[in-house]
Amino acid sequence: MFVAGHVGVTLGAARVAAWGFDFARNRFDRSERTTEKEGNPARRSRLSDALDDRAIALGALLPDILDKPLGLILAGDLVGNGTRNVGHTLIFALALILAAGALAAAVKRVLPLAVALASAGHLALDGMWNHVQTLFWPLTGWAFPSREWVGAAEWTESTLFAIPDRMGDPLELAGLAVICWIAARVLWTRSFKSYLLTGRIGGHKAVCVLPTPCMI
Repeated sequence: MFVAGHVGVTLGAARVAAWGFDFARNRFDRSERTTEKEGNPARRSRLSDALDDRAIALGALLPDILDKPLGLILAGDLVGNGTRNVGHTLIFALALILAAGALAAAVKRVLPLAVALASAGHLALDGMWNHVQTLFWPLTGWAFPSREWVGAAEWTESTLFAIPDRMGDPLELAGLAVICWIAARVLWTRSFKSYLLTGRIGGHKAVCVLPTPCMI
């Protein structure tokens, strides 16, 4: 998938998960954990209001941010000149989730975990179950699948030329639709600056949705 597909689909999936969490919490959790605002009645905080799109987008692209430079520029010989290597392995995803979970608990912030989960979702969107040697590295051997070396410029050119053919992919179209929807909401609420600074549409404040003191 391309950048727009990865980012858009992951942002959409995060919102669906957050809305589902909020619905279940309001339906089954009768506790009184709320967020109070001066002069207004206390209101239960919502996870869907606290999503930071910057963290989710970073996580959605993290495997490519790591692997593309490794395969094309920095260490092609070590990873078989492939653009899906260390960052596209299951062990990397699991290690990142464990480290992010520990960091989130230590600093009382869920942002690290959001990045790690979005990064793990990248593997599913790339269909890595069809690339067993990479997905289960190093259990399948220390060597990554090898291919003929391609320079960064040539790879970029071929990728750009492939965009028209790939735009028929339903996931790519869904990702673009989510990005357009978010852009429309940001423009409609005139919250472009606050969106860049907070990653939240409409400038929603960070809220706690965990049973322990926390910050989003």
